[in-house]
Amino acid sequence: MDWVLGKVVNQSDCRASFGNTKITDLVFANYAVFFAESLQVLVMALEALHEEAKPFGLEVSWFKTKVQVFGGLLYETVQSVHTCSEDIEILESFTYLGSAVHNDGGSRQEVLRRIGIAHGVMDLLNMSIWRCRYLCRRTKIQIFKLLVIPVLLYGCETWTLNSDLKRRIDAFELGDCKSGQEITPDVELDPFHFHSTCKTETIASVSSSFKVVTDFVTNAEEELLMKEVEPHLKRLKYEFDHWDDAIHGFREVERSRWSTRASSILDRARQAAFPDPCQKLPQTHVLDLDKAGVIKPHVDSVRFCGNIICGLCLLSDAVMRLRHVDLKDQVVDVLLRRGSFYIMRQVEDETRYNFTHEVLGEEESFFRGVTVVRGRRVSIMSRNQPSKPSPDAGPFIA
Repeated sequence: MDWVLGKVVNQSDCRASFGNTKITDLVFANYAVFFAESLQVLVMALEALHEEAKPFGLEVSWFKTKVQVFGGLLYETVQSVHTCSEDIEILESFTYLGSAVHNDGGSRQEVLRRIGIAHGVMDLLNMSIWRCRYLCRRTKIQIFKLLVIPVLLYGCETWTLNSDLKRRIDAFELGDCKSGQEITPDVELDPFHFHSTCKTETIASVSSSFKVVTDFVTNAEEELLMKEVEPHLKRLKYEFDHWDDAIHGFREVERSRWSTRASSILDRARQAAFPDPCQKLPQTHVLDLDKAGVIKPHVDSVRFCGNIICGLCLLSDAVMRLRHVDLKDQVVDVLLRRGSFYIMRQVEDETRYNFTHEVLGEEESFFRGVTVVRGRRVSIMSRNQPSKPSPDAGPFIA
């Protein structure tokens, strides 16, 4: 085959120049690619291939042979090339060795195609892996890395990426799935998205006062906690008004008694959040937010809690948005994954009282441009004792 291709190159002078580099042909098994800088040279190469292959009993499969034109060298009305009594179709995109090559020379079509194929792999593994309750998240993450990521990034060494394509790839890895079944390696993701207008001071302030721990509770621990609070929540109806209009579509209870197993989970959270356990308020706040519920922007209150608040996020992912009270362009989004645990501390009168807090509704639930599927969400929160009375502000809700 190499000898035949060498003869074709010598007879037709086919080549393509990239700076000082000249490429004549590519060959893999019984597939060959010829490069030419004009249609006449390409036709000569195909005719030479047809003639040189005959003595070896080889025939060109004209049905599989395609022509791709780059840089607008042909008029759009030209649909085929005629050679050796055969019409060869001209294509905009052609799949070669598993990668789609488009005549615009870019990688957009291949990246979108790879994302679609990777979505197909996710769908195939949906029931057997992602929805399997017997596999822990860490195992699912390893499966994701081994079976999905290689499909997504196949041939990525040849891609030329712009900011939009990078965002789309990041979107897939974050789990942009219409049914929300994708399990992605969120333990490796930064849960904070500082908007482009954020100043260095804002980034330092939020980073020092807000902490998110992913996978703080397991599926079994979540189920245990929900069994304890569900009977109390079911007695209540979802409310769509609040005394300060801060929250819609919610029901809430305060609890001080928990089973031994549930107490061990909550104690683990409190030990991580409060330096002195004795400062903790005796009541634990359980907030049940409906799928269509929203928590509007509000400022935390020192009248109801002190300088530390922590919460377990159950049943659904959510996005919390922080916005500076005075500097409206200082906006930070925080991704709170299902099973995660967050701690917000006051550091030199910073985030707790200088920023409003809100949990985005399902229509606005985006993180870094990626949809975060919202469902019913239950948060179990603990606070420490307030140090200053304040008659104006409302309690922290998140």
